[in-house]
Amino acid sequence: MEEQLEETGKTVLKEIKHKDDKVILIFDDDKIKLFPETLDAYKVEIGKGYDRVFLDKLKKLDLKNEGLRYAIQLSKKKLYAEKDFKDKLKKRIENDEIVDETIKELKEKKIINDEVYCKCSVDVLNDSNYGKYFIVNYLKSKKISNNIIEEITFNEEFEEEKAQKYFLSIKNRYVSNNLVKQKKKIFNALLKRGFEVNIIMNLIKSLKLNPEVEEKEIKKDYLKIKNKILDGENKKLDNYSEGKIVSWLVRKGYSYEVIKTIIRKDKKGEMKND
Repeated sequence: MEEQLEETGKTVLKEIKHKDDKVILIFDDDKIKLFPETLDAYKVEIGKGYDRVFLDKLKKLDLKNEGLRYAIQLSKKKLYAEKDFKDKLKKRIENDEIVDETIKELKEKKIINDEVYCKCSVDVLNDSNYGKYFIVNYLKSKKISNNIIEEITFNEEFEEEKAQKYFLSIKNRYVSNNLVKQKKKIFNALLKRGFEVNIIMNLIKSLKLNPEVEEKEIKKDYLKIKNKILDGENKKLDNYSEGKIVSWLVRKGYSYEVIKTIIRKDKKGEMKND
C-alpha cells in the first residue's frame, strides 16, 4: 500500500457516494470518480481537507487502475505480448508514464509474460505449417527479446514435414498455368511462409504438369499474341514476328523447347484454333 498523504485542509471532502463500480468523492469545489481499489491505497475521510497534490495523485493512481482493469479484461480473451498491451494501453491512456507503470505491474503479476507468449505462438504457428523464418520474424515484430527467441529450437525434419503439408495444400491452385509459372508461384508461397530455399527446391522438383494442360495453355497464349502481332490478318510468320512471339511466351514462363514445338505445329497446319 502506498504511503498516505497528509491533509492540508485546502478542500474539504463533504460526501462519499457509490455508483456502479465507482466511488464518488464530493468536495467543496470538485467531484472525483474513482475505482474502489484506488481508495485502498489512499484513505480519505469525510470532513477532512486535501490539497491538489493529493487529489492529482489520486487521479493518477486511478488512471493506472483503469489500465490494469482493461489489461486484465484483455488477457481473459486472448494471449498478448508486452508490445500488444502497451499499444492498446497507449490508445486508452494518453500518459506514457502511467502506461509504463501499468506495464511494470502487469509483468510483476505475470499477466504479461513474453516467454509464455512466445511458446504459445510458436506452437500455434507450427500447427498452421509456418516455417521458422516466418515464426522468428513474427516474434520480432512483437518485440520479443532476442534472448527469448534464441531459446527456440527448429528441427530440420519437422520443418520439412510442415513444408510438405503446406505444399500439398496449395500445389493444385495453379494447375491451369504452365509448369514454370506454377513452380514460381509455389516457390514464392513457400518462401513467404517462412521455409528455407533448399526445402522449397526439393519440393517443387516433384511437380509434373499434365502435358495436355500445358499444351492447351501455351496454345491459347500463342494464338493470342500471334493475332495481336499480326494484327489479326492472315499473314505468315517471319523471323521478326516469330522472335517477338517467342520472347513474349518466355516471359510468360513457358520453356523455349515447348514454344518452338507449338510454332512448328502451327507452320505445318497441325494446330487447330479452338
